Amino acid sequence: MRVLILILCLVGLVGCEQRTVDASVSQERHGLVYVPNETEPYTGNITKSYPSGQLEYEAALVDGKQNGLTREWHENGQLESEATYVDGEKNGLARYWSENGQLLSEITYVDGRQNGLSRYWYVSGEFKCEDRYVDGILTGLPRDFHESDQRIVDRSLVQELDGLIYSPNQSEPFTGYVTEYYSSGQLRHEVEYVDGKLNGLTRGWYESGRYRFEENHVNGRRHGLNRYWQDSGRLMLDKVYVDGEEIVTDNYVRPTGT
Repeated sequence: MRVLILILCLVGLVGCEQRTVDASVSQERHGLVYVPNETEPYTGNITKSYPSGQLEYEAALVDGKQNGLTREWHENGQLESEATYVDGEKNGLARYWSENGQLLSEITYVDGRQNGLSRYWYVSGEFKCEDRYVDGILTGLPRDFHESDQRIVDRSLVQELDGLIYSPNQSEPFTGYVTEYYSSGQLRHEVEYVDGKLNGLTRGWYESGRYRFEENHVNGRRHGLNRYWQDSGRLMLDKVYVDGEEIVTDNYVRPTGT
């Protein structure tokens, strides 16, 4: 019940008093945040401002730990970073911006560790590189893109003609990556094409940022191991294909009622 009340307070569903204190008066004891003359860890918002008065930092705390949204601003008022915390650890998608408002990076965390796809942009706004982590460990090599490289396009911009994918104003079938995003900004799909056909890795994410599926294609057909996850992060299904034909299926979730 106590946890439920705290959650309701955070989302404003009950009439709990929302406290805000300045970071300069807060105290840290044994890894928890307190305010003067109180024996219980602090629950509420904590803020910090630049000498100019511009807000620099704002965080939500529950029982002395960051819980909820934490945001930082550049001194010119532009948002610098935005991340969600659960029990003091980053969880979900964190974003970082330059002073002129350009998105610089998107990094997915689970329990404070990088988990999943991280993406980076140049200050000019062009895509720079991406890498993937599992439990805080880099898996594989980072994939780099030069500023002049146009190998990543949004799904809304490509078109299909005679079974092949083309990018805008190009006469040759598309080679590169096609992406699609949720309205929240979270990456939804990333698909790799060679000469207009599916070739390589196709990946999908839930809006929570967790992996949804991973499929491999060769010359437009599924080939190799394809994996599917529940939104909870639990592996649900493995399928193995050869030239588009399914040959092995492993179901890791028992059907209801069995």
